Amino acid sequence: MKIKEYKTSTDDVVTSYQNVFSCAEREFMLNFAVNSGYAFGSASSPVAKIMNLEPFFNCNFSLEDAERFGFNQSKFVQNLMADYELTGAWINATFPGNFHYHHTDNPVRPDIGAEKYTLMYNVNTIWDPSWGGEILFSNMLGETEIAIDFTPGQIIKFDSRLRHRSAFSHNHKMPRFQFVSQYIKKPT
Repeated sequence: MKIKEYKTSTDDVVTSYQNVFSCAEREFMLNFAVNSGYAFGSASSPVAKIMNLEPFFNCNFSLEDAERFGFNQSKFVQNLMADYELTGAWINATFPGNFHYHHTDNPVRPDIGAEKYTLMYNVNTIWDPSWGGEILFSNMLGETEIAIDFTPGQIIKFDSRLRHRSAFSHNHKMPRFQFVSQYIKKPT
């Protein structure tokens, strides 16, 4: 496994993990993503919704769907998030020319953000870096400081208060699938 830690100027940490899943696990999750039911949605930011900004396809998972997907059942994810419980999961499917606007995954309760984390999993098994689609992270002041390539099979962990977005992608034939799961600190 390859682990890389990124840090913003405001001391926000984003960690990426590569080579966590076997080829069979990755293929299963890709097939699950391809065969999931998507709806035409829009960015999670309230401002983006009001302004009717760039929509994309997403599939919200029940906790049972998230379990069947297999990501959260892996020993690695269970150990990584041992002190946290899963609160929600979905897959975003973007096509060439789509991108997301900066948003947080914790807009309602920023006071508990330090106890809420997001894990993003790049579901695609094939991706050429020239197709774009990097994940861009901003510091807590809103300045974009980190760009992480969209690497197949990569998991990215970050504080749910951290502003982020997917960059523009192009020339890919299959949608760019990203599984997102959110966790909140278990009560002690």
